Amino acid sequence: MNLQLQPINSVAEANFDTWTSLFLFASAQGVFLSVILFLRKETKASVLALMVLMFSITLVEYVFFWSGFRFSFPHLNNISMPLFFLYGPLLLLFIQAQLGRQKRIAGYWYHFVPFVLFLIYYLPYYFLETEAKLMYATGQVQLSEVQLVFIRFIPWLQVLSLASYTIVSYREYSSSGEQNRAHRSVIRNILIAFTGFVVSFLSYYLMVTFFRYDLTGDYVISVAMSIFIYYIGYLGYNGLLAANGNGKKYRNSTLTDSESKQIIHDLNEVMTSQKVFLERTLSLDELSSKVGTPKHHLSQVLNEQAQKSFSDFVNEYRVEEAKKLLRSEELNLSMNGIATEAGFNNRTTFNNVFKKFTGQTPSEYRRMSIKAVNSD
Repeated sequence: MNLQLQPINSVAEANFDTWTSLFLFASAQGVFLSVILFLRKETKASVLALMVLMFSITLVEYVFFWSGFRFSFPHLNNISMPLFFLYGPLLLLFIQAQLGRQKRIAGYWYHFVPFVLFLIYYLPYYFLETEAKLMYATGQVQLSEVQLVFIRFIPWLQVLSLASYTIVSYREYSSSGEQNRAHRSVIRNILIAFTGFVVSFLSYYLMVTFFRYDLTGDYVISVAMSIFIYYIGYLGYNGLLAANGNGKKYRNSTLTDSESKQIIHDLNEVMTSQKVFLERTLSLDELSSKVGTPKHHLSQVLNEQAQKSFSDFVNEYRVEEAKKLLRSEELNLSMNGIATEAGFNNRTTFNNVFKKFTGQTPSEYRRMSIKAVNSD
């Protein structure tokens, strides 16, 4: 909602009705929930905490606009405008963190460029005195034609950002395969809730542009934001945001975040350079010895950082190796031979694990690969 497009020349009496009271209550709960999530000190929880906090701030701004309190608290006006360019990048960052694919935050800098640019644009307004902001709120400031065009164009840039990142996020989710089903379920439901918000936002501006302004549209957007807040609260209450429910299990661990990152780095190095996953009798004890870390620390890192059990972590590497062997035109190995070469103990285990991670049997995968090559 672009509040600058709604100038009011007379200040009505400020009051809260039933709807605004409910939205204000939801925003207060959102602020409380965001603090709880921030205290978890996990990337995915912190990202969701920031999203919930932004939704809460936006809800407060909307409520004060509808109720007339924006004249009593003018510094809240337009505070949420740049935030709409943060929702999409944060959603994508959460999904990648949930799937164990996150990079360093510095690697995401370009995703935040639109937010920074719009924040810079609004900074002069944010630093205005109270009286000056009241003049904007009551329509006493004459805006230039360029400013008016830009202000009317901003919502569509917001819609474009939200829609684009929603599509990219769905693709990220779809490419995750069948592994980490509990995490995929959380991602799917958050995507549905976020999509509801995006559709509401888009519908509102279509209505305002081609029909007329209706308060109902604003309320629908706010309901969508409230649903998102409460759903995140539901996830946190049920412990679904913790990695495999291990938050309590490792509560007393002395392992620091920097140590965990170093272990996962060393682990991936051992897996890729030494290909220890090809050892059919590989155990957690042996792997921890090769990585050079205590067994219980390796187990914790696998659960919290990689979000996988030891067997799933190793088998994922074996499945990728098996895929290469199945696609190879030079090797003419039998299924038993491929199972052995990829590190599996027997063909039955190979078939079951391969289908778990890919949704196909090895034979089906080989046929599809041959068909794809022949079609080219």
